[in-house]
Amino acid sequence: SASTVPDALLDIVHDRSAGNPLFIEELCRALRDDGTIVTEGDTVRVTREWREINLPHSVEAVIRSRLDRLELHALSTLRLASVIGRFFGLSLLRRLTEADRRISRSLSLLIGQELIQQVGQSSNVGYRFKHALTQLVVYETLLFTQRQALHERVGRAIAELYADRIEEHLETLAFHFEQSNNAREAAKYHVLPIENSRIDRF
Repeated sequence: SASTVPDALLDIVHDRSAGNPLFIEELCRALRDDGTIVTEGDTVRVTREWREINLPHSVEAVIRSRLDRLELHALSTLRLASVIGRFFGLSLLRRLTEADRRISRSLSLLIGQELIQQVGQSSNVGYRFKHALTQLVVYETLLFTQRQALHERVGRAIAELYADRIEEHLETLAFHFEQSNNAREAAKYHVLPIENSRIDRF
């Protein structure tokens, strides 16, 4: 991290962000990504005239601008992950993408962009959105019909992947099928806990 930053830059960022830590983080990353600022040793240098610096007015706008710069496959991966949830396992993601060979590259790119983080290791590798707001912004880039279709796919993939321990995922399954407007499947996973409790009494 740089120790020498122009006072004018600090003032601009602080005024626009109102001191919101996430907004500050996203603004600084956006300025770096578009080449407005560069770090030379421990000094930050501004590459444009101050009047040419145009900062977004909200953290959501900053995140959307970063999404616009992602390559298509990485953005598609991120959108799918936003439907799964803030935390998403690699095994589920691979099933949904049919083991697409590009998935590893996309995940590495998204980690490099600090949009997601890896959690877990070896056979239990998973990922999570670095910030919950990022997941929300990505999710909202999807059309309503796209969300429904993806929730349906996610629900069916979870049911297949965890068929041997489905009871651990009933709430998640009910949620995804509700969001896909598949009332029949949603009701099935709402009813299962009741049926299991009846069985347990005998």
